[in-house]
Amino acid sequence: MAGRRLARSPGPARRDFVAGNPGAILTIEPLGTGSAPADVLAIFSSRGPSTIQGLKPDITAPGEIIYSAAITTPNEFGVSDPSGFAPISGTSQAAPHIAGGAALIKQLNPNFTVAQVKSALMNSALIDVFTNVNKTARAPVLAQGAGRVDLARAAAVTTTFSPASLSLGIKKKKNKLTLTAGLSFTNVTNAPNTYTLSVQQLETALSPLVAS
Repeated sequence: MAGRRLARSPGPARRDFVAGNPGAILTIEPLGTGSAPADVLAIFSSRGPSTIQGLKPDITAPGEIIYSAAITTPNEFGVSDPSGFAPISGTSQAAPHIAGGAALIKQLNPNFTVAQVKSALMNSALIDVFTNVNKTARAPVLAQGAGRVDLARAAAVTTTFSPASLSLGIKKKKNKLTLTAGLSFTNVTNAPNTYTLSVQQLETALSPLVAS
């Protein structure tokens, strides 16, 4: 079954078999081996800031050596494989992870707005994304955004924020600059919440591109 597309007609039969045989064992033949370090930022990952000097990217997701769908007919403009599947790397693999994650959070919370779905994903992300395989240097904010998406944590959020991140621009001058930004909290539970605001420095040294 590995690497093959399952047509609609035999799908229900396999579903019914699994339902009627809960102890059945499925053996999947490996197609090959490969490895890539987890939570290490790929060299092709898009970096910020935005064109208006704001914080970007928003979030990161797995995008290297992702076994994904491919067209079966050779095409010079796209990834192809006769089996219909291929190991692919790129931001085009990370983006579907986020899109699928957003769909799951929306399914779990039908009343969430788009902004709330974004907040749930971003503000529950894991910041342990690194720039080297030894994982001694954490990727800066303008490389990993809020961090690597974690759906288990996103599904358990008790509060959403608007906006999902505060961007005060990028400081290019040495003189002091005062900026303000609004932030609102929405308690998505039926219980009272208490909030404490604090600042955590994610980089060991401030980049000249990041506002202090």
